[in-house]
Parts: sequence; structure tokens; C-alpha cells
Amino acid sequence: EVDGLNHHAIVAGGELVGVWEYDAKAERVVTRVWSTDTGVRARVRAAADDTQRFIRRQLGDAKRSAVDQPAQRAKRLAFCRK
Repeated sequence: EVDGLNHHAIVAGGELVGVWEYDAKAERVVTRVWSTDTGVRARVRAAADDTQRFIRRQLGDAKRSAVDQPAQRAKRLAFCRK
């Protein structure tokens, strides 16, 4: 029922299970996963590790959009870290 999402989505089994952002300073993917399923959480962590390696090696960064403002990104990172 949501019209938009201000984060990168994490979808598992057709369900939205969390969100992620890339912290360019730390060069790592930061996730916030709502699922309590340990299998889902483990798969998300493995995918986040693979994704951050890809971003570092191939892209250098993973902004939400070309006009992503640092202050907004900082808020999204803080949300993921909660």
C-alpha cells in the first residue's frame, strides 16, 4: 500500500523484509531487516557482503539517485542503523 520507498529495498520471497543503504565513508552496506527469521537474516547479510564488494570494486558508490543529498543520505543511514 506504499507509493514509494526512500531506501534501497530488500525483498525475500516476494515480501519487503528490510531496506539498505551504502555508507561510502565506511565502504559498506548497512541494512535494517524487519524479519526475525534467522535464515532470511543470514541470506541478507551474505547478499549485503557481496553487494558491498561489488560496489567497492565496480561502482565506487551506490547513491539512491544522481541528486542524492549527503544530509538525506545520512538520515537514511541512521534509520538503517537503528
